[in-house]
Amino acid sequence: MVKYINHLVPADHIAVVIGYLHKLLPVPERVMKPKDLLFSCMTHDIPVLLIVPKSDHEAARDVLGEAKGYVELVDLAELYQAVLAKVS
Repeated sequence: MVKYINHLVPADHIAVVIGYLHKLLPVPERVMKPKDLLFSCMTHDIPVLLIVPKSDHEAARDVLGEAKGYVELVDLAELYQAVLAKVS
């Protein structure tokens, strides 16, 4: 299923959202922040896992701003286990 992340609702039965950090960062010309892009996930308690190398987790938290407390940063090597923990 392909759907704009800000249009997710509970009826979509999405268990978890997974993405790369660079896909969540807004385009420089726009005033949207990561929190704005994840609004629907936050509203409907849909977990968000962002794939970021473990060595970059601290820098990633800095760029995530207000969204850093909501998302879980996951190294690609640990993604499978993190997804299982969210959906089971």
